Amino acid sequence: MQERGVSEVLGEMLLLVIVVLIAAALANYSSSFIPPLRNTPQAAFTGYTNGSNYTIVHGVGEPVPISQLSVFVTYNYTYPNERRCEFRYSYTSGGIAVFTSGSEKAWLFLRQGYYNGSWSFGEEMNIPRNGSRFTVISIVCGGTIATLHFPGG
Repeated sequence: MQERGVSEVLGEMLLLVIVVLIAAALANYSSSFIPPLRNTPQAAFTGYTNGSNYTIVHGVGEPVPISQLSVFVTYNYTYPNERRCEFRYSYTSGGIAVFTSGSEKAWLFLRQGYYNGSWSFGEEMNIPRNGSRFTVISIVCGGTIATLHFPGG
């Protein structure tokens, strides 16, 4: 009597295919638990020091909704003395969107006759400098859009 069977190599290949299929099914199932990414506008900004203010200009990219916008400012006077502020949208008056952090204010100057509820191309935001030697400003809307560093001086 002659016995026939599957070779060892073919058996190993079948086991490998089964393991790969199970791993793919688990990966597909577990990826459904990852939350979707927030819709963060894509934009570029430039900044400069303008006397007693920092001026941030929307350069290119998508408009940023001002109602969802936060501007985080870290003022560093002398190490380790730093102060952090979060400027949030407060109100709009006469073409100027006002952002507040406690008693401090930042101003977003909107283009005349073009108010669309967003920070758009060419519009400038002024943030008080407060005598800081080194300042980091982060613009956030759903996720971080830009971080600007202002060295001491």
